[in-house]
Formats: sequence, C-alpha cells, structure tokens
Amino acid sequence: MTHSPKSYFTKAMLLTICSIAFSISLAQATVAQQVIPIASGLSVTASYEAKLIPGKVRLSLPVRVETRESETLLKTLKSHQEAVIKQLIASGVAAEAIQFSEPVVTASVPGVENPELARKAARQQAISTRNMNPQMRAQFPIPAVDAIDDLDLPIVFSAETNLTVDWKLEKGLDEKALLLPSKIKMLMDEKGFSGKQFREVLTADEQKLIEPLMGNQNYYVQPNMLRDQRLFYVAEMTEAIEKAALASATKKGTENAKLLAESAGLRLGKLRSIQRTITMDAVTQQATAWIYAQSGSASQAAKEKNDREVTSVDPSGLRRTILVNLVFDFE
Repeated sequence: MTHSPKSYFTKAMLLTICSIAFSISLAQATVAQQVIPIASGLSVTASYEAKLIPGKVRLSLPVRVETRESETLLKTLKSHQEAVIKQLIASGVAAEAIQFSEPVVTASVPGVENPELARKAARQQAISTRNMNPQMRAQFPIPAVDAIDDLDLPIVFSAETNLTVDWKLEKGLDEKALLLPSKIKMLMDEKGFSGKQFREVLTADEQKLIEPLMGNQNYYVQPNMLRDQRLFYVAEMTEAIEKAALASATKKGTENAKLLAESAGLRLGKLRSIQRTITMDAVTQQATAWIYAQSGSASQAAKEKNDREVTSVDPSGLRRTILVNLVFDFE
C-alpha cells in the first residue's frame, strides 16, 4: 500500500497540531498548580530593648580536691566544703545562697588523661620525625614508652564539684556593687575555695616516669571571652518589665503599620495576630552558655527554676530585646 505526499503532509500537520495542543494544555496545568491565593494584610516587626538592673552577684567556681588514697577523698572534700561554707557565712552570705553540686570522682595519672593514647601518640610522633629526617634517624629513636607499666604509674584520686554563691545587691548597681566582684575574687583566692591546696605533688621519680607520656597529650584551653568567667551579675526579667516592653514595641509597630498603609493609600484595619520573641545579644549569650556549661547541677537547676534570670559578666550586658510581629487587615 502506498501513500501520496499529500497524505504524509496531512498526518504531519495533525501530529504537530496535537503536539502544540498537548504542550499548551500541560503548560496551563503547570501554571494552575503554582497559583496560591494570598490573603491581604500587612505584617510589621518592631523591637524594644529592656535594660535590667542587677540584683545579685553570682560566683560559679569549680572545686577540686585530690588524695592518694581513695578512702580519704570524700572525707577531705566534705571537710573543705564545710570550711568554705563557714567562711562565706562569716563574710555575710546567707546559708541558703550557698550550693555545691554532686561530686564527680575520678582516678587518673596526673597530666596523662589516657596512657594508651599517649603511648600511641609518642610512637607516631617519633616515626613522623624520623621519616622527615632520614639522615638523622639515629638521633630520633622510637621512645620506649611501651616499657612503662601501668602499675608503675602514679594514681591520684580526685573529686570535682561546683560551688555556686549569690550575693544580694540591695541598692542595685551602686559603687559597692561594682567593687563586689573584686572583693569576692580576693576572698576565694585567699581562702583557697577552689581546693588548690589539696593538689597532689609528684615525686621527682614519678615526674620522670610520666614525662614521656605527658609530652604527647592534647590540651584544650578555654578562650577568655569576657573577663573573669567565674563571677557575673544576675538580673530578673520581671513580668512588669516584660509587659511594659511589649506595650512599647506594640505601639511602635502599630505606628509603623499605619504609616506604611497610608503611604499605599490604604487604611489600617484590625490586628489579626501578634507574636513576641525575647532575645539577647550574641556576646552575652555566648558567655552565659559557657558559664552554665562549666557549672554543676546546682547552678543549672537554679537557672531552670527561674527562666527569667538574665546573667552577664558585664553589668551593661543585662538587657533583653523584645521583638513583636504584628499582622493587620486593611479596611
């Protein structure tokens, strides 16, 4: 069966028309799926910064005692805690303002967190040095750290806890309040609140024994982000302060919304929704997070008990920013 050129042309035209129609239909369907109805309205965000007055100065101090015998460790810690409490009360601190977290007890080689990892690091360092200096291999022998028996290493028992103390500021941020942190620091250093007088000292033979392992430890040093991280001011974001801040932010946002509506030739209608957010500046947030990360369960529990507490090592950092998002209708 044969087909004329005319029949081929007719079929080709039909296929082309069908293809175009299908493409148009597909395009229309796709566009229809992307159409999303948007309700009319106006959304604005306004903020208000609430500056707070400190009511306390808080000390958050890691405390550590060490002994050679495990049997005397907790007894030594308890005796030290009682002495610290007695000294604080004598300085005018209320007994209920003094808290110690539960102790964490460990047994370790001083200066060597993990003897096995230290041995491995010592070998790797020696091998790397020899490979980099092939002509001087004799001067970099593989260290004999494997010959060190764990039973020969000195073991020290330690108990760590966290001391939290609050000093009330009766008159807010006056001259006495500004001088108080330096006086507290002098007191805790003079009386040895941290327990540094209980550190065990190694003998010359013990020091010589662990030196090959100590040289291959990885140390981490906390950055000094803001002054002395152990002492900071505490204020409270009361409901009255929050209410006043919200009212100011809402008034500011409403005025901005009216101005925007008028500039578009519209009239502002009813308030449809309102949301609020309380934020802190990045530096204060970082410092506060670090403080509570170092604190024990006592100060963490105190923080959870009062979520309205605002802390900062700098009294000028005692502030919160109230953000409100307002959505209005148009009339």
